[in-house]
Amino acid sequence: MGFLGGLFTKKPDPLDALRERVEANPKDARLAQELATQLGTKGFHARAVHYARLSAQAYRDAGFAQKALGVLKSAQAWGTPTPELLQDLADVLLALHHKEDARGTLIKLRQLHSGNVAEQNKIDARLTELGPRR
Repeated sequence: MGFLGGLFTKKPDPLDALRERVEANPKDARLAQELATQLGTKGFHARAVHYARLSAQAYRDAGFAQKALGVLKSAQAWGTPTPELLQDLADVLLALHHKEDARGTLIKLRQLHSGNVAEQNKIDARLTELGPRR
């Protein structure tokens, strides 16, 4: 390859390579978490949250709910949390018996569903199940 041929070859994107590895190994929580973190730091928040949720689910499936909690809490810092992220976070918090944190997360989730009465009613039922505040 001559001098000019080397100038126009595109270097492979390391994120693309990492994404391919995650897609090939969806149960590898650490790999998905690494991809989520890199995407989050580069500003690709929606994709970062997707892979953070994938990582958290893999951690939960492996019996590491506390690690799943850490991944989901980190993902909250990447912009406005999505309803799916908050739902996953509430589920992990409830599995860990962190009722007050789960209550706060469910209240945030309820606010995101303003105007959707059916979803708000579901969230209200879950808040009622938690019982009175401390």
